[in-house]
Order: sequence, then C-alpha cells, then structure tokens
Amino acid sequence: MRIRRPADTNRRPGAGPHQGSSPGGPGRMVYRLAVLLTAAALVAGLAGICILAVWKSICRCEMFRISRITIEGCSHISKEEVMRLSQVTSRSNTLSLDPDRIAASIEQHQWVESVAVRRKLPDHLIISIKEYRPAALLNAGRLYMVDKNGHIFKKLTPEENLDLPIITGVKLDFQEDGRSVSCSGSAAAHILRALELIDMAGRGTRMLGSNNISEINISEDGRLTLYTADKGIPFCFGPQKLRTQFVRAEKILYQLYRSGKYDKVVRVDLAYTEDTAMASLKN
Repeated sequence: MRIRRPADTNRRPGAGPHQGSSPGGPGRMVYRLAVLLTAAALVAGLAGICILAVWKSICRCEMFRISRITIEGCSHISKEEVMRLSQVTSRSNTLSLDPDRIAASIEQHQWVESVAVRRKLPDHLIISIKEYRPAALLNAGRLYMVDKNGHIFKKLTPEENLDLPIITGVKLDFQEDGRSVSCSGSAAAHILRALELIDMAGRGTRMLGSNNISEINISEDGRLTLYTADKGIPFCFGPQKLRTQFVRAEKILYQLYRSGKYDKVVRVDLAYTEDTAMASLKN
C-alpha cells in the first residue's frame, strides 16, 4: 500500500518545487551595494589624497617660484608700494597665489581705482594698475581730488602740486572712510554738473579751455559761476542746458577778444534771458 503525502497548503499557486523567495535575498543585495559604495568611497578618498599630494609638490616646485613681476600703469603710486600691498615675495609660487586677494589688497591705496592680476606660467606675475585721474579739486574745508565721475578719492597733500580747477561753494555732508569721501543729495548732483562743464572745456582746442578755468563756484540753488584763470572774469550759468550756455560763452569770448574789450569785462551772464546772454563792461 502506498501512502500519499499531504499537499503543501503554504505553497503559492503555480509555484514549482524550487520556486519561492530564497532566505535572505534582499538583505544580501543591500550588503553587496554597501560594499560597492564603501569601496568607491575609499578609491575616491585615495585619489583625492594623491591629487592633493601632487598639488602640494607642484606648489613647492622651483619651476613655479616667482622670478619676474611686471607692474603696469603706475604714475602716482610707486612700484615698491604695490609690492608691499601685494605681499608677493621671491618665495611665492605662481600656482598658489590668489589673484583676487592680491588685487583687493592693492585697491586699498587711495590712488588706485582697479587692479588686474594675471599669471604667466611658469614664473611670471603681471599686475596692471588703473589709477584715478583727478578732474578737479573740491574745496570742502580741505582740498580733495575728484574724478570726472564725481568720486572724491583723496585729500590733496602739500607734496601734490596739481594745477586743476577748484570747485567751491558746496556744503558737503560727507563721511570719510580712510580711503574716499562720499557725499549725497543735491551736493553730488551739483558737483557732477560742475565736472560736466570742466569736461566740455577740456575737449580739443577751445576758446574757453579747461586751462583757463580757475574756479567754479556752486550757489545754494545750484547755479554755476566760472572764473577765468587769466582775468578772474565770472561767467554765470543758469539752470538751462550747460552745452547751450557753454557754446554761447565761447561766442562771447570770441567777440570780446576780437573787439579788444576783453580787459573791460566785469561779468558775463549766460542766462540773462532764456536765449540771450549779456556781458557787462567797466564804465
């Protein structure tokens, strides 16, 4: 007599005798993935250490040690001062230098507007300086240099002998930060207007050139009065367009020179009416 084995009631329908989940299958996959990730991390770490070691070795290499420094654009700041501010020495390495840090350090000097630092491998460093160009002197209790954009960048020292027009009459609410002086409100706008006039006078050969401007006074309402350097004759500008009045001033000067009456001029009002100027003469 043959005895039948009872059917396996726990077997899934359709599953064969060797089918079903193997014990620990998913866990084994997670374990393998963890091993692979750990190995990859170790390889990446070792590669990083090797790269860092190679980089440090290169940074100590004599081939990349600074042997030549070119400094361009210096006029008012000495090359020795540039070197001091840059903190670059003969032992510096071109690859380990930070050009942005060097530029920011040199730009702390009052004469320096901007700096560009670039490397020329293997051992050459080039520092290009752009200095401020003073367009006028601003009398605000002391004399300050101001560029054509109205940036007040430096006090005038006794050693700095600059022959520039002087802007007067402005009451500044300025704050000095050790590098520059700033002003706000209407004062800044009035200064820019005076600088615009100086810029027009400095273009080409003019009847009223910038070399014949001694002073530009700014009144409380923003009107400009230009005093000539040769005779101190006041040319009064109104609130209208400066260029129109400047052209008018040159025409009047031409007529005065041509007629021989320039020495008799007391005052020239360039906005006597909206489209009329008037020159007042002695007697």
